[in-house]
Amino acid sequence: DRKDEGADSMVRGRYSYHVQGNVVAEETVTSISDGFLGGEDEDTQHCDMTARLMAAMDSVVQDGLGDMRCINDHGGVSASSAFIHIDDADGTELIHINIVGDGSFEPVEKVRQEFLAWRASNPCPVGTADE
Repeated sequence: DRKDEGADSMVRGRYSYHVQGNVVAEETVTSISDGFLGGEDEDTQHCDMTARLMAAMDSVVQDGLGDMRCINDHGGVSASSAFIHIDDADGTELIHINIVGDGSFEPVEKVRQEFLAWRASNPCPVGTADE
């Protein structure tokens, strides 16, 4: 593992990533990073990029973190919208889930519901755990 000086960037195994936020609760960026790298969420396997991104978003919600404007203006909702979009190496869309909220619900939970439905027909590749 290597953490770059002065940035919330990390190189770990096959992933090099950068996490940032502008108007977020303290520890939000750390929560995203911890979720991406693998936490205690037994329901989300970290078998591929889609699962890691979902786990990162879940981590923020579980920790009660997120965009301070949404948290303050909408009773603790972490964000006004949430999405996952990944293309395959050949440029075709692998997954696209985009939830736009209005402050009355947690968009990450809706993304998670759609992610789990997608995962049911797109299971983790066998024998390629990417820890």
